Amino acid sequence: NGFETLIPVNYDTNTHQIIGYNDIFKQGTLKDVKSIIAAELPSECIPYDNFYTDDYIPQFVLTEKGFIFVFSEYEIFSGACGAVKVSVNKEKLILYCK
Repeated sequence: NGFETLIPVNYDTNTHQIIGYNDIFKQGTLKDVKSIIAAELPSECIPYDNFYTDDYIPQFVLTEKGFIFVFSEYEIFSGACGAVKVSVNKEKLILYCK
């Protein structure tokens, strides 16, 4: 049984810097952003409690349409879910972006 790990990286080719969660989203919006992500999760994959803590920052990939949040196997779900990718349209998150 292999262990699937996903490591997304967003890179700004103009500034030559990695773009992280705090570069995109406003301070104090983590709980709201996670609620939107949770609504898009597959129904069979119930996140562990660590998903809802302030210490857990979801990783994502920026796309033209919005965001793809990626979760490695066992990161916030049981292994039966495997690695999970969740697409969220930018319109759903625009209020929380800088």
